[in-house]
Amino acid sequence: MNAVGIDVFKGKSTVTIRGPGDVVLMPLCDIPHTQSAINALIEADQKT
Repeated sequence: MNAVGIDVFKGKSTVTIRGPGDVVLMPLCDIPHTQSAINALIEADQKT
């Protein structure tokens, strides 16, 4: 099971995805609060 960490700010969120054994599947990155960016994050999580 993957863990998704999200720190929400005004206008953007900082996100990371980690897998079992604390393996980094997606390093920290800033995601703007737009529909296209959120959809891309969902797709990235589904691929891991």
